[in-house]
Amino acid sequence: MKNKIGHLIQEKTVSSLVDLDFHNFIEMTEDGLSDEEMANELGVSRKYIKQLKDEIYRDY
Repeated sequence: MKNKIGHLIQEKTVSSLVDLDFHNFIEMTEDGLSDEEMANELGVSRKYIKQLKDEIYRDY
């Protein structure tokens, strides 16, 4: 049972990542929204927003 729940949580997380609109994320960043505001708007955690920003800054 524990594995099934973990798998469902993992699927939901992956689904959320796919649903994130990257263009909205970039636009919000350019508009100066805080990580908390962006997280609330996109329905993800502030930690996830920070990870995305860190990846973008590192890669570009």
